[in-house]
Amino acid sequence: MRFFIFLSLIAGFTITTTQQSKAAVDCIAETPLPSNISTRKPADNVPQAMARYVGTWVGAWQDRGRDALCHRLVITSVDAAGKVHGIYSNGVYAGWKISRPNYSKVQGSILEGKLVLDRFPSGNQAHYWFSGEALAGVYETGGGLISKITLRRQQE
Repeated sequence: MRFFIFLSLIAGFTITTTQQSKAAVDCIAETPLPSNISTRKPADNVPQAMARYVGTWVGAWQDRGRDALCHRLVITSVDAAGKVHGIYSNGVYAGWKISRPNYSKVQGSILEGKLVLDRFPSGNQAHYWFSGEALAGVYETGGGLISKITLRRQQE
């Protein structure tokens, strides 16, 4: 009986680990980017706390605590004043009536260590900050919906 329980635990762990790895890979495939995208190394006068935002980040916005909408954020540049340029990309999620993958150019600012993207045309806004080596974030809509995310740096 103990052996059966042990095997069940191992199988469950393997399936969970495989699903988590698969989710990260699927989000990369599901979030489009323009073909001519490149990042610029920040100038020497850009503080490291700001410069570390530059790069490609991938994760999934959550709906009721579950990964729902794949998201990729590419910060292409940041200057010493904290002005940021990048690409915001998302996949599809029927629960929020997002039926096609999309990307758009974005701008924002780093204020008190937090990256705040300029409002989208819809009035919605995304905020990101470092949590260890990952980026945590929230997405706020005018209707009060708030979604959370954890993004991991995508190796270039």
